[in-house]
Amino acid sequence: MQLPDIESPAPSASVARAAARRPRPALHGDLQSRTSPHVLRRIAESPVATAALVPVGLLVACLAAWLHHRYLLGMGTVPVAAFIVPGLLGIAAGIGAAWLLVALRAAESRADVDGLTRIRNRAAIEHALAQEVDRSARYGQPFGLVVFDVDHFKTVNDTHGHTTGDNVLLHITNTVGGVLRRTDVFGRWGGDEFVIIAPGTGVSGARALAEKVRAAVAASPGPRNLDVTVSVGVSLFVPGDDAESVLTRADEALYEAKRGGRNRAASTRCLRNTGTLAIPAELRAGAESNRP
Repeated sequence: MQLPDIESPAPSASVARAAARRPRPALHGDLQSRTSPHVLRRIAESPVATAALVPVGLLVACLAAWLHHRYLLGMGTVPVAAFIVPGLLGIAAGIGAAWLLVALRAAESRADVDGLTRIRNRAAIEHALAQEVDRSARYGQPFGLVVFDVDHFKTVNDTHGHTTGDNVLLHITNTVGGVLRRTDVFGRWGGDEFVIIAPGTGVSGARALAEKVRAAVAASPGPRNLDVTVSVGVSLFVPGDDAESVLTRADEALYEAKRGGRNRAASTRCLRNTGTLAIPAELRAGAESNRP
């Protein structure tokens, strides 16, 4: 049985204008969700807390100098000069600790970000998908998974060069980022393939998102006036799914969209024929009011 295609109407001019006006997207969702709850990591996440390490270092060093002169040396009055060297050392220690924490925060961010598009990389998407599966299984919340890639991308690279190919990927990143919610998790899976995790999205919301992505890219002129289109596959989390199964169904839908002629969105059977799967009513309804 072939997977049914989602209807793909002609893109509207308003979609193209909206996509063109959007700047490069911010990293959607909680990119720092992988951060450990350790207190040092929490400090590193806060610029204010990081900056406070400098006066804290000064205070601790001066307190140590006062205790040393008052109790170890038995001095009733501690001279001001006794605080100069420890104070400078404390300031230096605070600056060093702050620098290390800033470097830690930057390194963690780089580990999650794709070098070209500046959105999530595959490792970050895998982690976010595993978290969303656990959350949906525990609380009965639906989510949609959208997978898409660039039509004839190899031809673009072979004909126009890899620089143009990279610009096409950046163009698609900007365009698709402009139609997503802040809670949607958007990343590059690898090559010309991208993934979107849409929390709180059920059947009709997932299908609408897939079509919105396809239409936005088709309506937006690509680099060097190339006609850039994408093929989109969409699946929905159902009870008993793990990350691999929901991703596999989205891939199957993507291949069906390719076989159907490209520049189209296709869905797996669970989005059209809910009778074949035991999907609870709340997942079929899917919190559709949450989608814009």
